Amino acid sequence: MYSNKNSVVFPGQGSQYPQMLSHYFEKFLAFQETFELSSKLLGTNFVDLIQKGNKEELSKTEVTQPLMLIANVALWNLVKEKIDKPVCLAGHSLGEYSALVASKVLDFKDALIAAFSTF
Repeated sequence: MYSNKNSVVFPGQGSQYPQMLSHYFEKFLAFQETFELSSKLLGTNFVDLIQKGNKEELSKTEVTQPLMLIANVALWNLVKEKIDKPVCLAGHSLGEYSALVASKVLDFKDALIAAFSTF
């Protein structure tokens, strides 16, 4: 069943944890491609960090902020076809970048480069 009366709220920093979303990398090629593109643009292997990193590594600002944007956008890319024209896209703290990307106000690559290339 599809509904056009949905809202999406993207989480911010603090929602990350080791091996989060690991099963998505094997099941969904588009999910993995989002992470691979991001890793190339920022020069950090985010898949490796998720799968092998510990809580301390994932909690570093220079890791967790781009990681949450990437994860949010990768998940959005999987569900956006089922949510036709949501009535609201919002984000908690850093999640606002994800909401802007999902609403097509901000390009994903631009968001990554502008927000995180200085780390």
